[in-house]
Amino acid sequence: MSKTATSVEIGRITGDGLFILKQTISRVPGTSSIKIVMTLTNNSGSAAPVYLVRFADVSADGRFLNNLDSTKNSVAAWNTTGSANPYGLVLQNVGTPNVLTWNGFAQNTSLPPNSCVPWANYTGAPLVGVNGSVVMGYAISIPANGSRTVTMTYKGF
Repeated sequence: MSKTATSVEIGRITGDGLFILKQTISRVPGTSSIKIVMTLTNNSGSAAPVYLVRFADVSADGRFLNNLDSTKNSVAAWNTTGSANPYGLVLQNVGTPNVLTWNGFAQNTSLPPNSCVPWANYTGAPLVGVNGSVVMGYAISIPANGSRTVTMTYKGF
């Protein structure tokens, strides 16, 4: 782990030692955003299909019931109840990652996604007034002794 005044780098290794996840979290100057760069390294001698997900249980404006919706590159949760201005959070993919596919999606639960079936709680429609969560999911094939990197931002509004 390392840190500076504007960023932190965190590394984790799976219990079996097959994968290393390095996350670099940094402030985006002059904004209410943070940037997350996640690099997953495959330490094995064979290619591996994996899911990599970023999740947030959002309670916009301190409220559990929110509106949620998504696109391929982003997912948002917001609440306008009792306010003239919306409050919320957008989780957004940055760039074109070198992965099989990716998608932002809203879940109809505040619980983290199932690591084996991360899209299980995706409803495919906007959610209104639910205690849900936001997820950016990546399906990745990592070559033997190789790595893949994805980048995303969290933006408040």
